Amino acid sequence: DCRQLMVGVTSMITDNFRCRRYTRMIGHLPMLMHPEPKNALVICLGSGMTLAGVTRPASLESVDCADLSRGVINAARNWFSEANDHVLDDPRVRLIINDGRTHLLTTAKRYDVIALEPPPPNNAGVSNLYSYEFYELCRKRMNERGMVVQWIPPHSATFPQVLSLLNTMRAVFPNTTLWNLFEGQEYCIVGQMDDQPIPYERIVLRMADPRVQKHLEPVGIRNAEDVLACFVMGGKNL
Repeated sequence: DCRQLMVGVTSMITDNFRCRRYTRMIGHLPMLMHPEPKNALVICLGSGMTLAGVTRPASLESVDCADLSRGVINAARNWFSEANDHVLDDPRVRLIINDGRTHLLTTAKRYDVIALEPPPPNNAGVSNLYSYEFYELCRKRMNERGMVVQWIPPHSATFPQVLSLLNTMRAVFPNTTLWNLFEGQEYCIVGQMDDQPIPYERIVLRMADPRVQKHLEPVGIRNAEDVLACFVMGGKNL
């Protein structure tokens, strides 16, 4: 049995194993990779499971979360609280009831990590969150060595659309990597501000954090090797 979040007639997320795994990994990956992530922005709350992943590292001081729908926020708080570890009660979380793009246009704040888990690009009004102009806006609102992570749903897009999404991210963040989060059905891309490689030791150290371990072990990510097994390609290969 699982809970399902519907917006209109569209299923946005459930709390089954597959969704727990890929949403948590979207939140964790940039936090594992960034040199010292202190603040973050999550665009689109959904079930709150991605936000929960972002909040796990001890180094995090604050995280903003922008979502336009009060109904989605109520669902995350009242129906998905077990799946998202009651993340909206975390004092470091600031909930912003606004469109994520509008928030970035109007704020002067800069972030170490920006995590995006919007609906698939074919949904009405969502395509702006997958555009070149939007990624440029993210880049302008990032601190030095910042990272952006974007969900890629191949099951809800055509192959040419997926290639377009990858190339659009690479046009703004040339150092982009592709990650397989669940059996070739759920992916994400991570764009970096710089071209510095991620030390393996950094992933090992971050995965040793008990809060991170407790959150990822139930979805089959037990150590740094399990994280790196999700890596598909980057650089010229991508």
